[in-house]
Amino acid sequence: PLDIFAMATINGAVAMARGDLGSLDSGCAAQILAVEFADLAVDEVYAYLVNIGKPNLIWLETGNV
Repeated sequence: PLDIFAMATINGAVAMARGDLGSLDSGCAAQILAVEFADLAVDEVYAYLVNIGKPNLIWLETGNV
């Protein structure tokens, strides 16, 4: 699950030559996906993101909901 998550974030940004996307770093665009988790342990988060059918999502782009 961690590798799949990386493909959708930092590796996707690298593939598109978008150094301003894919990570939470200074100078990166503020495009964030918030996911509602119900009683998950920290080590279960990546598996949840990769395997769940339709989680509750909130997309934040440049600080706007």
